Amino acid sequence: MNSNKVVMLGDSSVGKSSILEYFRYQRFIPNIESTVGCEFYAKQIKINNEIIKLLMWDTAGQEVFRCFTSNFLRKAKIIVIVYDISNIESFENIRIWLIESNVVPDAKIVISGNKNDLNSKVRCLKYIDKLKKEFSNKEIYYFGDVSAKTGKNIEELFLYIGNIILRSKSNKSSNIENQAIVDLNNKNKKTCSC
Repeated sequence: MNSNKVVMLGDSSVGKSSILEYFRYQRFIPNIESTVGCEFYAKQIKINNEIIKLLMWDTAGQEVFRCFTSNFLRKAKIIVIVYDISNIESFENIRIWLIESNVVPDAKIVISGNKNDLNSKVRCLKYIDKLKKEFSNKEIYYFGDVSAKTGKNIEELFLYIGNIILRSKSNKSSNIENQAIVDLNNKNKKTCSC
């Protein structure tokens, strides 16, 4: 069974480590320590009776560690760019992380917001669409929001990633974008104006 390298990118404190902690142990640790450099571990998921082995890489979001990011990205199949839905700067910095991901031109990009449990919501699908056009050489997917605190949509995020991996292996023409979890509890939520 081949390992599928999945790298988490995003600003410091957006909750990349917390997402992985919940995915791995189904728990939330308040004030989890910031990642220094990079940490990784493997976990298997099952989709349609097929086992997919994910090799998860958690990278530091601090600017001081960005010089190492390109090394961590090598051979990544999926890059997950996480932003904090209560922090507009982390949302706007998705573009910076997309530039960083150019080191691996074949990697598929999944964008997801974290901290869905908070009241303040930053989301602008027009901005995501603009980024998809700007980085048209990349395969970019928008998953929606998760909460590493409550566990909402964490498992679904990684099943979504697993489906992208399966699709790329089988080259199916099905549109994975239609399978995204974008409900986010409320269909009437307002998005920011871009």
